Amino acid sequence: MSILAKADGRPAGAGVLLPRRHLLTCAHVVNSALGKDMLAPDHPGPIAVSVRLHAPEHTVEADAELAVWIPPRTDDGGLGAFEWNGDLAVLRLTGALPPAVEPPRWHPMAERQLVRAWHGSGEPGVFADAEVSECDGRFGYFDGAERTLDIEPAYSGGPLWSNEESAVVGLVTAKLRVRGTLRRAWGIPWQRVTRELDDAGAGHLLPRQPAEDIRDHPAYGELVALLDGPLALSEGWTRCCRTVARQCGLGHRADGLPSADEFAHLLLTRARALPALVEAVRGTAGPVADDLLAVGRRHGLPKLLSPGEHERLLVQLRALPATAAAGVPGAVRAALPLA
Repeated sequence: MSILAKADGRPAGAGVLLPRRHLLTCAHVVNSALGKDMLAPDHPGPIAVSVRLHAPEHTVEADAELAVWIPPRTDDGGLGAFEWNGDLAVLRLTGALPPAVEPPRWHPMAERQLVRAWHGSGEPGVFADAEVSECDGRFGYFDGAERTLDIEPAYSGGPLWSNEESAVVGLVTAKLRVRGTLRRAWGIPWQRVTRELDDAGAGHLLPRQPAEDIRDHPAYGELVALLDGPLALSEGWTRCCRTVARQCGLGHRADGLPSADEFAHLLLTRARALPALVEAVRGTAGPVADDLLAVGRRHGLPKLLSPGEHERLLVQLRALPATAAAGVPGAVRAALPLA
């Protein structure tokens, strides 16, 4: 979705489709489209902006009315020199959507996710690839690795898409204006999008992910038994829980102690949560760590490298010469029957 400037019709930013013809973007994109100061906090009133929806086979232009305004907040506590809170807006399309157009799936942002951002023009070839280098649930920073990350203002409000999760994990917000080569930008993680809209009384506009009932999963009972037994009484269990939450980009209760049922659900639905727990408890409960890993192997749970192990492997692979790297997939396939 492109948000078009009133003055010249050029893209002021981008947006993401929500259910019931709603559109999520940044408030500063709406300000830019109206020709106002980007971080102006004042409610713009009952306005409408022009948007362009880029469907697989059609491009449709329509008007979208402002439905929810959460202004940029630069005076909140705990902000750095380049950060601000808020900065969300929900628009409602006045026209019908093209056939077979559906809102995307969402997923929480986490460190080490590989993400793609699109320019507000909607041109399929104008995108930037990056990696989430830091995410605390309020802000997500992403870097262009070895390449300069050329994020322009027209990227703002657009989706950060994770291929691994097959979902949008946040919105592009701003780039860091610092000296030297520009390689970093930041966005609003899905975790904060939900909190901000819930606090504004607009949580009902967000897509609700279908609750995944994992109690029938063959590994569920084994995991609950392990999590409800000696492991929960082991030294440093609270620290281990917090470590897993941090590696998965999640918040946690003040005591950091989920129930065995809650933790089993996390281990079966969040990529790399199980190996993150194995890594966290290895030093204090080695036999239980082996049992957890065995459950994952026995039931074919995917992604048995922890986030840290996965990153270290990627560092090794990226350091290979191109000719050697090209041979790695074939070598792995040949080795799998022996593993």
